[in-house]
Amino acid sequence: MTDFDPHRYMDAAAPALGLEIRPEWRAGVAGFLAVAASMARLVEGAGPDRLAEAAPVFRPGRPTP
Repeated sequence: MTDFDPHRYMDAAAPALGLEIRPEWRAGVAGFLAVAASMARLVEGAGPDRLAEAAPVFRPGRPTP
């Protein structure tokens, strides 16, 4: 996997999402994207908990006795 480039991501994602990112905002936006990418790496690196169980499925309506 290649390193995350926040500027490149911003250039691709902003038009796709219909966002205007002014030149004076770019450094701040890139900084926040870099922080988000580092948090995502931490979460991805943790892996699933082998002892975790899935929550029950919510079904609206009357409770079953």
